[in-house]
Amino acid sequence: MGDDAGDGLEPPPEDDAGQDLAPPDDDGTDDGITATPDDADTTSWPAFWPSGPPAGAEGTPPAPGLAGDAATPTGWPASTGPIPEVPEPPPPGRRRTLAVIAVAIALLVAGGVGAVIALSGGSSKNHPAAAPTPAPSPSLVPPAGLTASAEAFSVTLSWSQPPGGAAIDTYLIYRNDSPVDELPAGTTTYSDGGVTPGKKYTYELKAKGGTLETEFVSVSVTTPKPPVAEARLAGDFNVNFTIKSSTGFQAVDPHFTAGWHFKPKCKSEGCDVTWSDLSEGSLKATLKRKGAKYTGSDSGLFFATCSGHQVTSDVTIDFKVTKAKGIDGEWLATRIEGTVTHFASAQLGCVSSSATMTIAGTLLS
Repeated sequence: MGDDAGDGLEPPPEDDAGQDLAPPDDDGTDDGITATPDDADTTSWPAFWPSGPPAGAEGTPPAPGLAGDAATPTGWPASTGPIPEVPEPPPPGRRRTLAVIAVAIALLVAGGVGAVIALSGGSSKNHPAAAPTPAPSPSLVPPAGLTASAEAFSVTLSWSQPPGGAAIDTYLIYRNDSPVDELPAGTTTYSDGGVTPGKKYTYELKAKGGTLETEFVSVSVTTPKPPVAEARLAGDFNVNFTIKSSTGFQAVDPHFTAGWHFKPKCKSEGCDVTWSDLSEGSLKATLKRKGAKYTGSDSGLFFATCSGHQVTSDVTIDFKVTKAKGIDGEWLATRIEGTVTHFASAQLGCVSSSATMTIAGTLLS
């Protein structure tokens, strides 16, 4: 070490150049330091270390008269292992993060936390606050529990209105995709009299308030058909006659038609009727009703003639209603089927005559 390298050690004097710091080893090799001291190596130690060498000291100290502290034990390493490396300091950004964490921990320990500290990789930039969520627009709550009960000529709707939502002004009702009625708020029932028996109807209901409308709620129902026997016999019928058997006639037309009129003797439903012929005003009788069956008879100048003159005959009518239909809110008979019998006694020089005819009458609309 010929120059001052800043290691705190002074070079030996020039007149003592090359002097070893330790005697040669027992093996005869002069390497300056002995691996393990022996008696020869330690004979001069008390002079240099009166209290004995420090623990771990190796080799032989120099003579007491040598200048400098190069041979003092403090200049000798206690171990030949590598000196541990000192870790590098963290980068500036991490130092800021660690500082913020330390402050947060100190606040927590002190019980004075009043805000939440957000860490973002040590960045000190302020992030914009999130925009407030707008309040939801008001909406209408649709009606619930829509039901329908049906009779032959009416359907009754019922529903409820759940609480909440915007104010309701009206309810809109549709039947088979066509508008039927508009009802004020607070209404929860509706009766529809514009239906006929034996048909299926689909009703749709929605609420309306201002410019808002709910979705439709719907229900389907089929109106019942009353029994045919309950049909009311009224109006004009076109009646077709077919002769099934006859006696006493010189000539017979097997098919002919007539017009009959029926007038009920009650204001509603089925009951006895007055029967009359639209062509022969003299032909009329009261027909008794029993369920769907009507019977009656009359005497007069009906079908038979003798020498070009009409003769008095007896007519018996027996038929039943076979079809009915809902018309203008009434369950009306639309078809009758039965028999008519004719009998005329001998008169005006003609023999007696009789005929049995089947009839089928259809209501004229």
